[in-house]
Amino acid sequence: KQVVFTDLYHNHKRVLVEQGSALQSLLDESTELSLTYNQRSFAIAFTSVDFTHVGYGTFQWKLEGFDKEWVDEPDLQRASYTNLSPGNYQFRLRLVDPAGKALGVERQIVIKIQYPFWMTPIAYLLYTVLVIAMILGMLYVNRLILKSKNAKEQLRLLVTMAHEVKTPLTLIRYPLSDLVAKHTFEGTV
Repeated sequence: KQVVFTDLYHNHKRVLVEQGSALQSLLDESTELSLTYNQRSFAIAFTSVDFTHVGYGTFQWKLEGFDKEWVDEPDLQRASYTNLSPGNYQFRLRLVDPAGKALGVERQIVIKIQYPFWMTPIAYLLYTVLVIAMILGMLYVNRLILKSKNAKEQLRLLVTMAHEVKTPLTLIRYPLSDLVAKHTFEGTV
């Protein structure tokens, strides 16, 4: 028995082989599928080619990196996956008899789901630069605030010192002014 990949579905619509599509050739001839982040929900349809024992055997499949065990659904000939994380997977498909013995060759196809822009290394570098810029900006603003506070403190200190110096001088100046006003000094030098 030969196992054949028949179709790829995205959002319950069959994906056709065309330029700009996830399929560049027939799915059965493909060894790798490259899907965008928006295409991370998909289904793969399959069948077996055997004209002598039609309907004999059960399909089992496993998506390496996602399924822990083989999925065995006797009535299904389509494996569906939704919201897979970006990364590399390997879809494995086999046909087994009721005793669990493989009928024919196991088929495999590599599935690569691309990372969205906000999860790429360039985006993480950009996030790091932005965080560092924000930290440096906050430090700069903090430094300006401290300088402003220090300048205000220095001005207050100078005003206080001027007042402290002015008060004794005033106490000396007024009695001297009175003394000078009452007595006039006449004399020759």
